[in-house]
Amino acid sequence: MLSKMFDAAYADIRRALAYFSVNLSREMKLTSHVCPSVALSFFSFLFCALLGTTVSEYSNNPRYHIKVGMLLPRYSPQLIPLDGYTRSASAIMLAVDRLGRENKLDDVNFTFVWEYEECNEHTALGLAVQMILNESITVLVGPPCNAPAIDVGILTAYYDLPNFLWGPVTAAQFNDNVRFPTLASVTPDSFSFAVFTASIDIA
Repeated sequence: MLSKMFDAAYADIRRALAYFSVNLSREMKLTSHVCPSVALSFFSFLFCALLGTTVSEYSNNPRYHIKVGMLLPRYSPQLIPLDGYTRSASAIMLAVDRLGRENKLDDVNFTFVWEYEECNEHTALGLAVQMILNESITVLVGPPCNAPAIDVGILTAYYDLPNFLWGPVTAAQFNDNVRFPTLASVTPDSFSFAVFTASIDIA
């Protein structure tokens, strides 16, 4: 039974690779780490997970092409339950797939570049520099941890690059719009949370 399942998986991956080589020749500048538009079958998701880049195309002649750099942990047992790749990447893929199905951004094509920093400051900063200079990303998402997010936030301010945060990034420094002019977070920082808590106590 397992043998048949693995054989079927191998055949599906072979078919997917053949499809990519025929239909994505125009993306060869990304070499071997190009994935197709977001197809949420198990095998296509596995293919994208093993490689480094996901291409989501909704238009043959797009007005805009947004290249998104993703910094997140992938291998740390402590970090995976919070904001690891296996929990976060699928949500991003689902969101982009819904944009396509609902024709929300028909004139925009996306490329996602995935890098794994394991919430290490040195790794996160080095990978951010590589994605900015070598991959020419237009927006950076992450890292989802305080210390590396502070370093990367200063870097993206220097390059005037939008930087979006999620996860447990609660450092009060993120409230400083002068220091972090290009940073936005979906998580309230500790200072804002303290002000909110105090206002409840006063009320």
